Amino acid sequence: MNKKLMDYFNVVEKPRSRSRVGIGLLTGVIAGGVAGLLFAPKAGKETRADLMAQAEIGIDKVKEAAEKVKDFAHDKVEDVKTGFERTKDKAEDAFEKGKDKAADAVANAAGKVEDAAGHVKDEAKKA
Repeated sequence: MNKKLMDYFNVVEKPRSRSRVGIGLLTGVIAGGVAGLLFAPKAGKETRADLMAQAEIGIDKVKEAAEKVKDFAHDKVEDVKTGFERTKDKAEDAFEKGKDKAADAVANAAGKVEDAAGHVKDEAKKA
């Protein structure tokens, strides 16, 4: 029943209406561009020259933007490298400190073992 009412009042479902709007917009843009070129007050050579000049300006702007992006990326890579080096240096320092502490702990433990072994020998001699 709902479909019949929609058909009677000429109601279009949204997905279809959206695609129709898109097609209509695209058709309008193309028709406007063609009409602009056909009814332009300048001659074809002048219009083409203007289009080429605008294209060259656009190309220059793209090159400038690409150069800025390249510089930005280079700066970020350098920042990452610097951060990595700092982190690596901190890790190496922490490793050396840990290694020294471990060596001290081993030496301390070895001394305690020697003391205990000497104590056991003394007790063994007494017995």
